[in-house]
Amino acid sequence: MTGGPDAAGEARGALRRLEHGLGTNTLDTVRLLVTELVTNSVRHADATAIDLRVHVTEPKVRLEVASRGPGFEFEERAPGQSPEGGWGLYLVDHLADRWGVSNAGGVSRVWAELDRV
Repeated sequence: MTGGPDAAGEARGALRRLEHGLGTNTLDTVRLLVTELVTNSVRHADATAIDLRVHVTEPKVRLEVASRGPGFEFEERAPGQSPEGGWGLYLVDHLADRWGVSNAGGVSRVWAELDRV
């Protein structure tokens, strides 16, 4: 999919095919995680193209957003940090059962997993 201001909405639209396979709560969490991960790719990596992958199995749902860019290191929110921004990965950290970042060959990948059992 393309980057830019419409990327998060486009990514959420791509999740429609999962509506019947996931429970409402899980799907809502997947939508929120995908929105945050795609938004971060656009905002912090200036991604013009984003690859979204969602893999659903019985024990878990795995999301991965990949884009070309410099990558980043996750930093915990500092006390007194501005409340206006920087909440995306904080939400990912609290909503996902596991998540991580890898950077290789000029491609940054951020993944998150939700347990289904």
